[in-house]
Amino acid sequence: KLAFDDDPFEDIAPQLARWYDVEISFEGEEVKRYHFIATFKKEKLEQVLNILKTSKAFKYRYDGKRIVISK
Repeated sequence: KLAFDDDPFEDIAPQLARWYDVEISFEGEEVKRYHFIATFKKEKLEQVLNILKTSKAFKYRYDGKRIVISK
């Protein structure tokens, strides 16, 4: 399971990248500092990102196996 306890997005991203076998990058510094508290077990990556978006406004887009996150 993936568990985040008030962790910044820049620390969460590498865990998500390993778990879902993708590359995650950021456009802009502010979104890296967003903090999240959450636990996930079997959700798909898109579900995880959409759930995180409910607490902090950000956008993401797929570019092959790369996900770009922006404000």
